[in-house]
Amino acid sequence: MSIAKKIQDFLAARGLYVQLKPPHELRRRRALLRHHGIEMVLDVGANVGQYGGELRQLGYTGTIHSFEPTAAAFAALQAVAAGDPQWQVHQLALGAAAGVGEINVSQNSYSSSLRDLLPEHLEGAPDSVYVAKETIQLSTVDEQFAALRLAGKKTYLKIDTQGYEREVLKGAQQSLGDVRAIQLEISLVPLYDQGLGLEECMALLTERGFRLVGLEPGFYHSDTGEQLQVDGIFVR
Repeated sequence: MSIAKKIQDFLAARGLYVQLKPPHELRRRRALLRHHGIEMVLDVGANVGQYGGELRQLGYTGTIHSFEPTAAAFAALQAVAAGDPQWQVHQLALGAAAGVGEINVSQNSYSSSLRDLLPEHLEGAPDSVYVAKETIQLSTVDEQFAALRLAGKKTYLKIDTQGYEREVLKGAQQSLGDVRAIQLEISLVPLYDQGLGLEECMALLTERGFRLVGLEPGFYHSDTGEQLQVDGIFVR
């Protein structure tokens, strides 16, 4: 069974559907990975493996480390990555410091967050409503770089943590020197309490020597069609 089929089956069993990125966006991402000689992808906020599946779909054969804290999504992620020795999975959230936290689990699974939802999010995506809470373990990018001996590897850091992106970057200060590219979720309107907005994101990454080279559409308001989130791709 293909990776894409495993992912879609998990979501379909819960009445959900997520379309993998269209071919032209995957081709652009493949070009970025090759041009920057990426050896390692850190998939922070992996959910059930959608991003890792896209990487394999576009022909990336290097190492992937996927991080997902919630129990059901992590179990699905394990199943998706099983049999791929270059795809390692970790039941952790990454943030500014190691410790224990409480995450809000959303009905649609992929909107689960350590942050509170704002009304605009629920209005645009009603299935993102929180239905449970889970106690989870937190680590940092820096801590994982040391634990997994990743120093010196050209790294692509993908962050999809539903409003927690700023905290992930705070926990990556020592390892950013090895990061060649960052892909992270950016809200165009406030969607999560204390979430990272477009202007702050641009300033934060520009200060660290990164420049914006691409945008991938995220989710949009189900009624108005207005874009609510995008993925920004930054390189240096």
